[in-house]
Formats: sequence, structure tokens, C-alpha cells
Amino acid sequence: MKRILVSLVVLALAATAGLADQWLDTDVTELTENAPTKEDRPDDSAVFLKMQEMAEVAEDGSVVTTRNKLIKILTLRGRERHSNQSFLYNTEESVLTLVRGVTVRGSGRVVEVEEDAVNDVTPAFLEGASMYANVMEKVFSFPIVGPGSTIELQLRGEHKPASDGSYSGIEHMGALDPMLDASFTIRYPESADAPQSVGYTGSLGTTTIHKLSEPGEIVYSVSDVPALVEEEHMPPTSELLPTVVYSSYSDWQGPASFFAGEFFPHVETDGEIAARVAELTQDLTSDEDRVRALFLDVTTGVRNVYLNLGLGGYAPNDASQVLENKYADTRDKAVLLISMLRAAGIDAYPALVSGLPDARFTESVPTLKQFSRILVALPDGESYRYLDPFLDDVSYGFVRWGRGNTALVVEDDGTGVLAGVPAFRAAENHARRVMDV
Repeated sequence: MKRILVSLVVLALAATAGLADQWLDTDVTELTENAPTKEDRPDDSAVFLKMQEMAEVAEDGSVVTTRNKLIKILTLRGRERHSNQSFLYNTEESVLTLVRGVTVRGSGRVVEVEEDAVNDVTPAFLEGASMYANVMEKVFSFPIVGPGSTIELQLRGEHKPASDGSYSGIEHMGALDPMLDASFTIRYPESADAPQSVGYTGSLGTTTIHKLSEPGEIVYSVSDVPALVEEEHMPPTSELLPTVVYSSYSDWQGPASFFAGEFFPHVETDGEIAARVAELTQDLTSDEDRVRALFLDVTTGVRNVYLNLGLGGYAPNDASQVLENKYADTRDKAVLLISMLRAAGIDAYPALVSGLPDARFTESVPTLKQFSRILVALPDGESYRYLDPFLDDVSYGFVRWGRGNTALVVEDDGTGVLAGVPAFRAAENHARRVMDV
């Protein structure tokens, strides 16, 4: 197998043509020529002939990722779904390079992705949110894609090391269309301990995920993954597809300490924050009334930006900047509410949770990648009471997302506590609709 460890700076300047083929032990030509046809799979719009991904870790914690896809297009719907391949990434932390992008027509003609068909665009959900300009969407537009053609994509990513040298991730080995063969490889320095990792089969058909380990390398593989059919109110993707979770941390104090170092320097309790708190609480006499007033001000007065935790990094903007801009993602809403509560003399801490209800949580693999949202935790005896500053359409004190999940509550000194978020009570599980005519 190849071993490619090149510095981030050098790779960022490398020409696409100078990068080596990334496929390992794979005959792409044979797979393309022997691919199933529409007659073979009448119910499918496309088929993943092969997906091969790798995370290669250097001594300093920097990571080179390779992502290879070979997709046979069977219908016009398949063309619409796959002719534009897009990837969200943090421009301050990563560089993405197209190693190879081609469309192989049914006639055998090979057409490359042109230079002007590779573009960085602002994701639609970040329009008007310039604070998050470091998050971009790289789009590759494949030419003359149609039924009977095959798309080959080889993408390379160079990712800067985290401040503590850690690395982790979650990989889903499946898609909306069926996948004949997929693998994910973790390569790490042989001088380092092996990362914690777990592979889940998922709940699609009878697919089995396999793990093969040797010094310096862990390989997960899976075959014949059925299509993921989108349905209303469907379970989360992480519950359905074969999934790999991995992390270099040995326990939860590692990610808690890292997050504390990123988050708490941006908590502010003076200046404009103190002035706003004084204005909102001047006539209030109880802590409960103060919590309510501050929560509602952040929840309803600051526009939500739906950026998943971690994509833009873990360090929020300064609380005073969030207060001024009046829009925020989950990091920034949490840092603003915690700052305001502390300015009012009320203890409050960030609590990282999955934004999905009853999401799978892997306690044996400590990584922040398992969380997509930040709640605000208020100590309540031996447990915590949770507030979600993103909920601008529900009653005060109600928590919709993260119910029944495990939260990582992080304190200023980097201590992390795993705590449960209460599930729905039966009395809360109802809806009321009223129409006045």
C-alpha cells in the first residue's frame, strides 16, 4: 500500500496533475466496464461501484484524507443527484484538492472536469452571515453526465493539526444509492497508540462491517449496502448507515480540556454584556426571572444560523461581537447566553449534545465529533438543568433537541462531565393546533 505524508504547505501549492492516483488495489477500468446496467438494477438511479476513504495521520496530528468514488449513473435522477459533487470545509483548517475528476461515457470516452468547473461557493445557509466566511462549499461539476456514464472522483484533503495534536472523526459508509463496496482506512504513526474506534453495522438490510487491524493501520470494510430511501420523519443517518467512529483521545477529559481552551476565552461579563444584562434585569428580583429574561433575549433577539458544531471550528466569537451582530450559530448563542447569565451572577456551562433525538452515543470513543449542538447547563443539585438558546419557537425551559441523549458538560478548568439529558415526559409529548376563522 502507498504511504503519502507531505506537508500541508507543499501540497497546497502542488498541481493536480502532479498528484499520484489514490486508488489502492483497485482496477477502475475493470469495475467501469463490468458495472451493472439499468436492466440489472431497474429500481436504482445510480450505483456506487466503489468508495475508498482514508485518514492518514502524521506525528504532529496533521491529517491527509483521501476520498475516492466510482459511481455508475443509471437514470436522469441519478445524474441530477451526482453530477455536482460538493463538500463543506473550513478554509482556515483545510485545503481540498481535486486529484482526478472524470466522466466516462458509455462509449468509453473520458471527459475531465475542467478548471472552471471547480468552485468555492458560500453555502446557502450561511448567506448574510459573514462571521462564518471560513466555511465554504467546494463544488465539482462533472461534464456530460447521463444514464450509462460513470463518474470517478479522487479528492485529497490536507488538514492542520489540532492545538493538542488530537484527531478524530465519524465516517458513514453508505449513501442514498446502493454501494457495492466501501472501505475506510485509518493510518497512524506506529510510534503512537492506536486510536479508539468502533464500527456500527447500521440497520439497512443484513450488511456487516468488518474490521482489520495491524500496527499503524486499521481498515473497516463493507459490501452490498442497500440504498437509503428518504422518508418523512426517518431515523437519523447515523442509525441507518454503516458508521465508523474513531478518536486519538483515551478518555473524555481530553476533548473536554481542548474545548474549554477554545470556548471560555470568549466568555465576557463586562462592557456591553454587563450593560445589556443590567437593562434586562433591573426590575427582577429572583434568579429564575433573570434566567428567563436573559434566555428569551438571546433566543428571540439573535437570529439562528444553522451551522453544525465543529465545521467552523470550536472557538466561538467574542460574546460582545455576537451581541452586536445579532446572528449566531450554536457556539455563539451558547457563549452569549453563558456570558449574560454569569454577568447576572448565575453559574452556567456549555453542554455539548447531538442535535438528533435519542442519537447513538459511543462512550468508548471520546470525540467532540459526536456532538452537533451546544446547550447551556445550569447546576441543579447533583445534576443539571438545560436551556437551548436555539429554540425560538417553544416555551421557556423546554428542550426539544438532545432529549434522552448524553451531554458533555465542560467547566472552565477543562473538567468534563458526561450527564444525561432527560427524555420526554408523557405529558410533554403532545401537539395542539388551533385555527380561528
